[in-house]
Amino acid sequence: MKVVFIASQVQTKDLGDYYKQMNDALVSHGLEVFSGHLFTHVNDSDLAGKKQIESWYKEVIQHVRAADAIFVEISYPSTVNVGHILTYALDAGKPVVANALDYVSSAQDVRFNFFISPEIGRFLDWVSKKRRLPRAVYLRKLIEEDMRNNKEYNEGSDA
Repeated sequence: MKVVFIASQVQTKDLGDYYKQMNDALVSHGLEVFSGHLFTHVNDSDLAGKKQIESWYKEVIQHVRAADAIFVEISYPSTVNVGHILTYALDAGKPVVANALDYVSSAQDVRFNFFISPEIGRFLDWVSKKRRLPRAVYLRKLIEEDMRNNKEYNEGSDA
C-alpha cells in the first residue's frame, strides 16, 4: 500500500523525532511511505527558485495521486503546504487519516486491474468528466449496485 505522510515542515526542529516515529510506524506496517523532503531539513524557503518549487510541488502531487491513503500530522496549526495537500487529497477522493493506522490497514481495498477497450475507456473518461467522479468510483458503484440486486449473491450462494 502506497501512502503519503505530510506534516508541518516548519516544526521539524521541534517535532522531527515525533514525525520520524510516525513515519517509522507506517513503514513497520509494511507501507510504502513518501514524505517528500520532510526529513531532509530543506525548508520551502530554501528552494532556490520557482522551477525548484514547481518541481517539488509536482512530485508531491504525483505521489498523492498514486497513494492509497494520506496520513497527516495535524497537531500543529496547518501550514499552507499541509493544508493545500490535505485539501488536494480530499478533492481527489483519497482517504485522509490523522490516526487509526490499524483501522486503515484492515479496511484497505484490494487493487484490481484489467484491460478495457478504447471505447470503454472513452466512456469512462466521459463519465468521469461529466459526473466529476473518478472512473474507479463509478465502476465500484456499478458493481455494488449489482451485488445488492443479485438475489443469488445475497442468499449466500457461491454457484
